[in-house]
Amino acid sequence: MSRATDEEILAFSLEKNAIVVTLDADFHTILAVSGASGPSVIRLRLQGLGAGETEAEVRANVREAIGIYLTPGDMPEDARLEITLG
Repeated sequence: MSRATDEEILAFSLEKNAIVVTLDADFHTILAVSGASGPSVIRLRLQGLGAGETEAEVRANVREAIGIYLTPGDMPEDARLEITLG
């Protein structure tokens, strides 16, 4: 998806029920201006990391971050995290 427009990435994520994880602030603006309620977007404020390093950071912290919003036992240990780089 490295050549996809922001709008194409949002449409893909909405179709796949996925969350967009990005360094780009434009995604939030697009959602706000369009009035869309999804998909969810997480903006990272990590600069200077390559794609692999960014993926490692997300993988290392996603369970803790999601756990803030869930009660114990709501997220199965085998919950799948699929990351599409692009």
